[in-house]
Amino acid sequence: LLASFDGLTMDETINWENKLWNESFAARVRDGIAPDTHWPQMEHQLIVSGADKVLFTVSDGGENIVHMWYESDPERRAMVIAGWKQFAEDVRNY
Repeated sequence: LLASFDGLTMDETINWENKLWNESFAARVRDGIAPDTHWPQMEHQLIVSGADKVLFTVSDGGENIVHMWYESDPERRAMVIAGWKQFAEDVRNY
């Protein structure tokens, strides 16, 4: 499996993922909620890198920035892995 990282520490224990500012999206991150549109990407990055957590930021590149820490969730991880297995099966059967 491959993943694209916005950042990864030298010891590969922390990933960084940044998304473009959107006020409603930023509000969820302020509340510590990883949006359903993005936690699968972060979970996948943790699987690929073996990192412990992701620093998830939403920023406009200027003064507006919010962040939260995302750590792997076993149920979510299982969903991502099941999705990749199903994808591989679908490709084999195509």
